[in-house]
Order: sequence, then structure tokens, then C-alpha cells
Amino acid sequence: MTAREFPDRSDLLDLIPDVDKIDINKLTKGCVTTDTCNSAQKTRRILVKIVSEIDGGIVHEQDCFHHLRNVWINGVAKSVSSYMKEYLSDSLDNISSFLRISPDLAHIIRAYHKEFSLTANYPKGHGELFRDWIIKNHPMAFLLHAERANGNRQDVICMGADAVYINRPVNVEFLDQRLCIKDNANILQENLFVVLSSLEMVAVSRLFSILHVSIVIPFRWLAGMTHKLAHRKWGARSMGRAVDILHTACGQLLDDIKLIHDKRFMMDMFDELAEEIPEFKEFLDHEFKIKKTEFIKSSQTKSISYSMLIEELFTPKDDDNKDSTEILLIVAKLAMEAMVVELEDKTKATYKYLSVSGSPFSFNHCPEDVKEAMMGLMAVNDMAESSFAGVTAQVQCYGCIGMHAAAAVSDMSRNQFLSRPTTKKDISKGERGLFHGLPEELRVMAMMAAMEEAPATRQSNNASIEAQRAWKQKKEDLKKQVELENASDDYIEALIYHSMWDSEACMKTVNDVTSGLQSLKYKKDKLQALKDNIQIRYRGFGWEEWKTPWSYAGVQFSIPQLTKVLKDLIKEEKKKKRAIPDKPKVPIPQRKDMATLGTATKQRGKLDINGMEVEDAFELKSRNDWKKRELEGETSVHSKRQKKNAPAVNEDLLGKRIEYLAEFDMDEEGAEKEPRWCSGVVERICDGTWVITGRMRKCWKEGEAVEVLWDAILETDMPACREKVALNPNKWNKDGIGARRMDLGEYNYGV
Repeated sequence: MTAREFPDRSDLLDLIPDVDKIDINKLTKGCVTTDTCNSAQKTRRILVKIVSEIDGGIVHEQDCFHHLRNVWINGVAKSVSSYMKEYLSDSLDNISSFLRISPDLAHIIRAYHKEFSLTANYPKGHGELFRDWIIKNHPMAFLLHAERANGNRQDVICMGADAVYINRPVNVEFLDQRLCIKDNANILQENLFVVLSSLEMVAVSRLFSILHVSIVIPFRWLAGMTHKLAHRKWGARSMGRAVDILHTACGQLLDDIKLIHDKRFMMDMFDELAEEIPEFKEFLDHEFKIKKTEFIKSSQTKSISYSMLIEELFTPKDDDNKDSTEILLIVAKLAMEAMVVELEDKTKATYKYLSVSGSPFSFNHCPEDVKEAMMGLMAVNDMAESSFAGVTAQVQCYGCIGMHAAAAVSDMSRNQFLSRPTTKKDISKGERGLFHGLPEELRVMAMMAAMEEAPATRQSNNASIEAQRAWKQKKEDLKKQVELENASDDYIEALIYHSMWDSEACMKTVNDVTSGLQSLKYKKDKLQALKDNIQIRYRGFGWEEWKTPWSYAGVQFSIPQLTKVLKDLIKEEKKKKRAIPDKPKVPIPQRKDMATLGTATKQRGKLDINGMEVEDAFELKSRNDWKKRELEGETSVHSKRQKKNAPAVNEDLLGKRIEYLAEFDMDEEGAEKEPRWCSGVVERICDGTWVITGRMRKCWKEGEAVEVLWDAILETDMPACREKVALNPNKWNKDGIGARRMDLGEYNYGV
């Protein structure tokens, strides 16, 4: 287009990049940095593989240390929250669910932001009212702002804890006065009054504030500024040193948890790095010793906010904050244990950065040339995250804007493509964005190209989105198919357990349990019998209360323990007089039974019928699959329905039908052999005089063999015949050649 419009200006063409030079080779000698989610990790592996295959291609890998830090903190938060829910369970049971009380600090911080922030995001909050109340009643009070908690911010639990901890005394006083006003009921304020006046919650907010100032803030700065510290010999792989320091500190805290409120220990954790990196030391001094914040706007009084917070964290003056120390030690112990688990978990991304892992990702084991190559590279993926944030902001502001347009606006803004100086200071610097730095002719060409290419670009963008949607739908369909296949497997297993109710393997009374276990010789058979009988009720009948773990804390339950469980469940079953269902519950997604308001519409009736038809089709398919698997030997309902112990070989066996697994030649040469179950009636029992075929002087012992009238097996050309076979008790209800079991007849699979 430029050549067409300006045929005599070859100098303009020299300014336009050659499209052939914009390719994947640009990624060599670089680094791929992602977060820790599966999709990002897979993309990273694929990209690294592609770039590494380029001639001379070298590319490094890095996990975003902002994400890693948040993973650790989330692990700590889950552990502490789980403990507090159990520890406060009695109190929680006595509090009305109407108040939605939760000891989860993340929930508390979100509620706190709604009530006390000055934004208009939650109109039912009272941030403005609280501000005016503070000016009137506590004009010299020091407050921290309520941390933004809308969205899904991973770091909110530490950042938000500061305000919850330090502002709590005046927050509670304000809420108390508000709740004393008649007809002024407010669930949010009642909720916050309960949690903020809890000593346990004071301890939890204190813990996460300590973690924020001592670990999160220093670590966040190091991670975010790594690419600017190459002159200090600090690079992306150097972050492994910070992880090692944290790991060591956690071990020291576990040895002496009282160090959690030792200001010197906690606040000097990264001192050795601060001595090596002056910029880091300058930041810490500014953040904790210099940076000032106004108390309230009208007072014009300023204070070093973090300094005051740190003093109240480690040497509290407030009585409740002092009293929280005992509980702080308990939750801090749990927090450090959880932190160590997160750091040392070999399945997670952080472990390879620990020197104890021996990984080349760790500082101590990373090759020097890799350390040098990664100097000046980012240790976080802020560039990608800011791009997502920019698109999100555009969509939130403009609603109906297209995704590609939102991304374009975000990219132009982030790259300052259209920026130009507006102040005297900017003009003196002469800083301009790429667009305004181009010659006027190329600016015109850029606009003309954009206008001409707009329809094709829109069409291409829409095609890309449609392709993405198609792949997403395909993925959903595949996921649904896998879930249905898994559900079918579960249902077939449930059908087998259901069929065992009317078999000799089932123990229906307490006496059956006692006698059945006494008849079994081996421990493994007793355990299996107990588990099968519990599963008959739980899996076969769908009785959820029969769900039983087989172990606790890695230790298997003993036979006496499971026996007691089974007997207690049978007693409860008899007491409730529960009816046995005709079939297991079909495990496909179904709408639960819903109430009807007046007269139900015909559409609702049709949906109910469609649901039943889907259920019937699923059940029929599962039963057919079950029968097919039985014929192919993948499952065996006949085996599951047998007694665990072999019946005695005596007169009681006469006239009974048994099955015996034998091997048959499937071709004339005898090259192809296959096992088949043979069925027949027992006619005689060995009396000790039967000579073993092929061994003229060797006889079977009494009761060791039987003579059976075997049924014909057409597919093997075997006619009905009489033959003597040995019944090895060790082969009872097994899979190998020579195995035997009782013939329970043809099973009806329901198809």
C-alpha cells in the first residue's frame, strides 16, 4: 500500500519490518514463564519443545513466583480454616445459619470490604458512615484501608488481614453502636460483629498479617524486580535462594513456634539478601520505616503505617491482641506445617526450586551458564497477567465490546502505542508512542491499512472464536462421554453387588456374620467377605449411610473393627426395616424431586419423561455391557456370588452342579488353546481307590476327586461325557486352569 501511494519514497519501505523476519526464532535464548495450572504447564512444554528443535535454539523455563507464593499461602489458609471450623464447631452449631458465619478468613475479608470500604461496589455497606463516625469519635485513630476483595484475588487473605487486625477495636465499637439502634438489623453487620469479637479470629488475622509483612511483601518485591537486578548478580534462578531461606525459617519455626511473634526473627528473615541487594534493602526500609500514611484526611496527621502495624503484631498493646498469643501459637504451628508440606510436595512446582531437591531449577544445582543466561529475565508472568487484566477492564467498562477489540485496546494502552507528550515535562523528554514516532506518511498508511483490512480481520477473528468454541464443545462432549463411561463401570459394579444379596456370599443376620467368618480360614478371605457385605448395601442398594472407609491415617482396619461395623449396620438395617430396592440407583445426572406450584406444565411432564427415557437407555446399555464383559471374562458375577470357602467334597456334593475351568484346543493342530468353564453334575465321590490317569500306581485320596457327567460344549466339539477330575481346595473360585466353583445356573442380566 505504501509503495502504491508513495512510489518515489523507498525510504518509507525501509521502515516497514519484513514479515518473514517475524517468526518463532525470536524466542530462542529466552525463557517461557507460566503459572502452575495444567493448561499453562502443557503449553509451556509444547512451546519449549518446538523452540528447542530450532537449530541453535535454547529456551529456559520458569514458574511464576507470584503464583507459587499464592499456592503456599492458600495451602496455609486451607489448613488453618479447616482447624478453626473443627475447633469452633460447637459455637458454629449454636449460631443461626441465617448469619452465614464462617471462620474462613477469606470470607471475613470479603465481608469486611463490603462493610467498611469507601467504594460503591456494595451499596449495603457503611464505609462512608464509618468514616464520618471515626472523624467524630476517634479523630486521631490510625486505620488501614479495607483491602479490595472483589473478584478472585489469590493474595487477598494476607493483604486483607492487616486492616482486619489493626482496625478491629474501632470496627467492633462502631458495629456495636449500629446494632443498638432499634429496627437497624443488618446481617452483614451482625456477621462481622460476631467474627471480629472472636479471640480466635483475632489470632488468625494476626497470623496472616505477620506472614504478610515478613514473607509476602519481601518475596513479592524480589520476584517482581528480579529482571532489573542483573547488575547485582541476581537472576531468575536466584529466586531459589529465597525459597531455601523460607524453607529453613519454617523448620526453625516448627522447632520453636514462639519465634512467630519474635520481631527480629520474622522481619530479618531475608536480611542476607538485603545486604547483597541495596535496592531490596532500600525498599524494605522505605516500606517499613519511612512510608507514611494519613490517619484521616481532616487531621493532616501522618504516620508510618507498617511500622505501627508491625509493633502491634509483635508487641501488642491492645488487651485482646495480647490475649490472642496463645491461640496464635497453635494456628502458627499448623500454618508452618502446611507451608512445609507445600514447599516439599514433589508433585507441585515449588519443590524443584528447593536445593534439597537436587533439581537444576534450584539455585545450588543450577549450571552457572544457565544462571548467567537467565540474568535480566522475569521471574513472574506479570506481562501476561496484565494483558488479561486489561482485557477484563475493557469488558467490564464497555460490556458489549468484542473480545478481540478489548484485547486490542488493552495492548495499545499497555504498549503506549498512541501515547504522546502533553505536559512540558513530557515534551522536554520527547517521549512518544510508536504511532506518533512514525513519519506522517506511515501514520496515514497505518490508518488506511486498518480501515481496508477491518472487514477481513473481523471475519478472521470471528472464525478464530468459532473454532475455539467448537474445540471447547468437543472437549465438553468428550468429558461427558468419559463421565458416562465411568458411570457405566460404577453401575455394572453396583449391579454385581446387588445380585450378591440373593447368594450364599451374603450375610443377612448377625449370626450369619459370626458363622460365616468362623468358616473362613484365611485373613484375606475374612476381610474380603466383610467388605463385600458392606458394599452389597452401600454400592448395590445405594444406602449412603453404609459408606465405610477401610483404613484410617494409612492404617487398615482390623477384622474385629470391620466385623463390629458390619454387625452394627445390620442391626440398624433390621431396626429401620428398609425395603430392598429392585435395582441400584442409576448414576446419571438427574434433577432432584422438585415441589409443584399449583398445576405443573406439560413441558415439565415431558422433561420428566425424557429423563426417565435417558435413565432407561443408560441402564439397558450398562446391562448389555455387563453381559458382554461376563462372556469375555472381564467380570464374573458367578465368582462374586460364590461362598468364600470351598464346600466339602463328600456325599452332600452328590447331585450338585459344579463348574470346572479346563483348557481346550481350538484348532486341529492344537496351536490355539483357550480356557472354558465346563458344567456338570457330580455323580460319584472318590473313595481312595481311583487311579490317577497316566500314573498307574498313584491314587487320589478319599474326597480328593469326583466323577462328573459333563454337559456338551458345542464350540469346542466336546460331547456330553463322564470324567474324573481332582478338586483342589486351593483352586476354589479362582481364575487359573483347574479352578472350580458351584454352577449357579444362567444369570439373568436384565436384558
